Amino acid sequence: MDLRKALEIAINVTPELGSVELGIESAMNRVLAVDISADHDIPGQFRSRWDGFALRSEDTAKATPENPALLDIVPGLITAGNFEARDAVEKGCFRIMTGAVMPGGADVVVPLEEAQTDDDKFVVDRPLQPGQGVLPPWTDAMAGDLILRKGDVLTPARLALVAATGIGRIMVRRRPRVAVLATGDELRQTGCRTTQGAIFCNNIHLIAGLVSVCEGEAVRLGIAPDDPELIFSMLKKASADLIVTTGGMGRGSRDFILEVWERLGVAVHFSSLNMSPGKGSALGSIGKTLFLGLPGNPWAARIVFQEIASAIIRRLQGVSPLETAIGARAAVALENKKSFYTAIPGRLDVAGGLISFSPVDPGHPRPILPLMRNCPAYTMLSPGQNVREGEIVMVKAPELSLGAWSILRAKESEVHAGFFNRFNQKI
Repeated sequence: MDLRKALEIAINVTPELGSVELGIESAMNRVLAVDISADHDIPGQFRSRWDGFALRSEDTAKATPENPALLDIVPGLITAGNFEARDAVEKGCFRIMTGAVMPGGADVVVPLEEAQTDDDKFVVDRPLQPGQGVLPPWTDAMAGDLILRKGDVLTPARLALVAATGIGRIMVRRRPRVAVLATGDELRQTGCRTTQGAIFCNNIHLIAGLVSVCEGEAVRLGIAPDDPELIFSMLKKASADLIVTTGGMGRGSRDFILEVWERLGVAVHFSSLNMSPGKGSALGSIGKTLFLGLPGNPWAARIVFQEIASAIIRRLQGVSPLETAIGARAAVALENKKSFYTAIPGRLDVAGGLISFSPVDPGHPRPILPLMRNCPAYTMLSPGQNVREGEIVMVKAPELSLGAWSILRAKESEVHAGFFNRFNQKI
């Protein structure tokens, strides 16, 4: 099946999960299940923009260098933590600190570095305009403003916005539960003694780690030999939103995943992809539970996970569609003469403020472990696609977190609260 069509099917058959309530201290990188709006102006009072002197602008209306206004400095200091109500007095001013609530009637703050004093008098030699040095009550948000949207990922900055509203608990999407099973007679658990011809299984740790990067909850089912009865038993008992297997996806006599799916009653949505690596991949479902069969090759499994599974996990959490790719300049010319999509491994480099993609020996096979170590990124070339040196290609990095992608695509969840227009209005 065409890769783009397969992705469309995967998204369409994936349901959105329910929500849970969490304290904001536990909500990092979770996905909002509801819109959040301000229920009051933030901040709630007029405040000083800086350390200085708060006064009434009308007391400076006739001030000139030759005939300055002399204002009495009221004893004491208004600090940000002092909420005692104070009223401005005629021909008087208050010492005030940054963030402190303005005295009633005062509408100007002169910063300390511009202040002129003479004993207990504050000297002003020009008329001051209302609003100078003052933060209005709605500087950050006005009551009713939309602060965050349903589907936004709660990054540290966005959690700070939630905290600023005074909300302590929020509704977020439940983490998708993703079960991972590796299959293969040759596989052994890490930490165990191995025998000749056996290899340690790294796919479970690879896929479980990628699930965590996508903010899913990984459940390691372990390793199953190429035994259809045992694979059937392990998958039947699995409880998850998405069940991922690695290996057993070929068409040989020891490849049993699709056979087991049939016995389980899995409806198959596709059983191969026109891409390399990853041709032997499949997606199916039983009710709301999804099944994804990945190749046993870790590099191929990683690519298919990024192309299909990561989109499923985002969809389960109700995340707005994210194009998880970064534009980068190709360090060398690239071409795909094949009739299917081809993933070109490489790395991202930054030089002179520009991002470039450097492929690793394009067109030549590489050992899997060095490939995994040295190639954190890849670009997917369409059938017959040619890329000139210096041309922009779309590059994916599977290990970038959900929060990182949401920052790169922040405009997709941008909230306009009319802040900038209001901020420029006079008080």
